[in-house]
Amino acid sequence: MQDSIIMSGTPEPKDSTLPGGVPLSGKAAPGSRPWLRFVQTQGPLVALVVLCLLFSVLAPNFGTLANVVAVLEAAAVPAVIAIGLTFVLMQASIDLSVEGVASLANIIVSITLANSLNATDIGLWIIPVIISVGAVIGLTSGAISIYARMPSLIVTLAMWLITLGFASLLFPNRQPQITADWFTSLSIDRIYGVSALVYLA
Repeated sequence: MQDSIIMSGTPEPKDSTLPGGVPLSGKAAPGSRPWLRFVQTQGPLVALVVLCLLFSVLAPNFGTLANVVAVLEAAAVPAVIAIGLTFVLMQASIDLSVEGVASLANIIVSITLANSLNATDIGLWIIPVIISVGAVIGLTSGAISIYARMPSLIVTLAMWLITLGFASLLFPNRQPQITADWFTSLSIDRIYGVSALVYLA
């Protein structure tokens, strides 16, 4: 009688596998399909290689060194943004304020470094200043989302519009041109044929 009570009170083991027999722990279970595990872990890389080979066949200039350098330089800034967003996505959240924050940061840099419109030049102080601006915006969005229990989608969408509005207010009558040589050299000077932005990314 006692044994039956104990047996009836024992919880049933929960299914800890994904479709296809892939366990949640990430280790292959006996009898699981290896190809599904391979697709889930290496699929994006394989797709990238296949696309590169396909474009190289269809467009002879795609595989040239000059085009590879151009692709790397074009992807440098988006790569930095994507790396930052990865940490947000790992927390099961989302951040839509990237465009607004980037616009605000661009304007602040343009009007506080040596430029063609005013005499302001804070030099290397722009680095901690602009990092602080981004950190304050991110902390504000995170605090609102956590303590007000609002979805990160709504909070960051609103922050996108707010920062975009601040960028519009700070934008002068004409587009400023940065004249600080140390800053512009990041995209102009090349190391082994590739701009410094690629190495920073």
